[in-house]
Amino acid sequence: MVKKLIVYIGIFFTLFGCSYSVHSTAYPNLKKILIQPFENKSTEYNLGDDLLIFLNNSFRDDGRLRPVTIAPDCQLEGNILDFSETAFSYDQSNNVQEFQVKILFSITLTDLQKSQVIYENKSLFLSENYAPRPGEGTSSFKTKQEAEKQIYKDLFQDILKNSLESW
Repeated sequence: MVKKLIVYIGIFFTLFGCSYSVHSTAYPNLKKILIQPFENKSTEYNLGDDLLIFLNNSFRDDGRLRPVTIAPDCQLEGNILDFSETAFSYDQSNNVQEFQVKILFSITLTDLQKSQVIYENKSLFLSENYAPRPGEGTSSFKTKQEAEKQIYKDLFQDILKNSLESW
């Protein structure tokens, strides 16, 4: 009898218990976002498309702003101003151990309901390293694409931190 009661109480709290979210937003009126394709001014032709896909997926997965193409509450637009990949560290034989990928962005997040810029950074510089050969360097990334993806994650976090999560 006691076991059944405990089971029923457990089911009750599972089904009707309160949920808790760690996400907060400084702009509760914003529900939908239009992510414009970033103008790519670099020599890496695929960056703009890859970034657009990544940002759409990231906003969708985060859940605070739903990516839409019609009737958005806010808009994210930007430019990829520069891209570079350079040797970052060398071993004792003067062979490259790690490369560094650097991307310079210009981004603007605008509240379309109030016609107000929420966040703007005209020169956001992000970089990551990668080591193409296992066991060399200190980077946890093995390819240029992995380093680029981490830069996209850092960009997404920067946008959230400086807009929706600002206090």
